[in-house]
Amino acid sequence: METFLVRARQRWKLWLGCWVIIVAGVAMLANLREILKDGATSEWRWWLYVALPPLVLGVGAWMSATIQCPSCGEKLFWQAIAARSVHGGLGSLLTLENCPACGSDGSSDWDGTAAFRRSSNSRASMLGLDDRNDSPP
Repeated sequence: METFLVRARQRWKLWLGCWVIIVAGVAMLANLREILKDGATSEWRWWLYVALPPLVLGVGAWMSATIQCPSCGEKLFWQAIAARSVHGGLGSLLTLENCPACGSDGSSDWDGTAAFRRSSNSRASMLGLDDRNDSPP
C-alpha cells in the first residue's frame, strides 16, 4: 500500500534532503579524519566547515517549507520534527496514511495552489482583511 508521501508526490523531497544531509556529514567526517591523521588541514578544506553547516540548515528549512499536504498545505515535515516523540517524528512521516490536519489521502491532483490559498488566507486574516470577518481589526 502506498503511503501518503507517495500519493502526494512528496517523498522525493524527503529522500533528496536526507541524502544531501548524509553526504554533507560524511564529507565533514572524512575531512576531520584527514585533519587528525595529518595534524593539519589543507587550505582548500576550510570551506567544508564554512559551507556545509548552512547547507544542511538550508536543506532542513527547504524540507520544512515544501513537504506539505496538497489539499490543505499543512507542513508535514515541520509537524514531524516538531513532534519530538520516539513514536512520532520522522518515523511517523514515512508511514503516514492521511494528512493529520485535513484527513486527505494525498491522491488529489496537485496544482500547487492549496498551500498558496492557505498561506494567503492566514496572512489576510492576520492583517484583518479576512472577508469572513466583517468587524474592523
